[in-house]
Amino acid sequence: MPTPRSLPRHAATRYVQPLREGGSLPAVVDTAAGGLFVVKFRGAGQGPKALIAELVVGQLARGLRYLDGAFNFDATAAGELISADFATRLVWLDALATNPDRSHRNPNLLVWRRSPWLIDHGGALYAQHDWAAVDEARTRTPFARIRDHVLLDRAGDLGAIDAALAAALSPDVIGRALEQVPDELLVDPIGGREFASASAARARYREYLEVRLRAPRDFVAEAARAQGQARSAPARPLSARR
Repeated sequence: MPTPRSLPRHAATRYVQPLREGGSLPAVVDTAAGGLFVVKFRGAGQGPKALIAELVVGQLARGLRYLDGAFNFDATAAGELISADFATRLVWLDALATNPDRSHRNPNLLVWRRSPWLIDHGGALYAQHDWAAVDEARTRTPFARIRDHVLLDRAGDLGAIDAALAAALSPDVIGRALEQVPDELLVDPIGGREFASASAARARYREYLEVRLRAPRDFVAEAARAQGQARSAPARPLSARR
């Protein structure tokens, strides 16, 4: 496997403003060379594992940046910007990563330059919070909360793209994503020091993702079942606007 490029590191020069959303207490900071970034602090309530999930899932989805001027996604205002292909891929990814934070109440989608962008994967990969209890059966379990996904009813045929998406997340791709996670997060004492080394931690995350990706993928069948139920349910009422 080729040596992956490390994520760039920047020194914050100015605390611009807090973002009073979520337990990770994010903030916008300015840097000397990289411009503005949204920063999440590993000493905040959710701890370093939220940052690990953020990095791993963000790297698998490809893309981390600050979106100046973006606005929150609203299906009634920006629904036409979401293609069926995008929705299908996102439902599949969130089911794989066990991401509960893509609901109608909290979609964690921004619209920037008329394109949708994903934010906040800190709640994903929740198996990491109790590795000792995660055997193969729990690794492969379906993700029932996919039924609440904000784009579930907009997604296309999940089964039709399942094999291609699983193949795209090869062991090399997973390995490169995990290499981007700084060692100090993987063995941070706040996280409980479950692993003797960062390499041991990466091996456990890699094993989890590779087993979860093995066919048959129960999370895809569960998502398709939930999709069928969502399409047969009554339409959601539009929220009142002033």
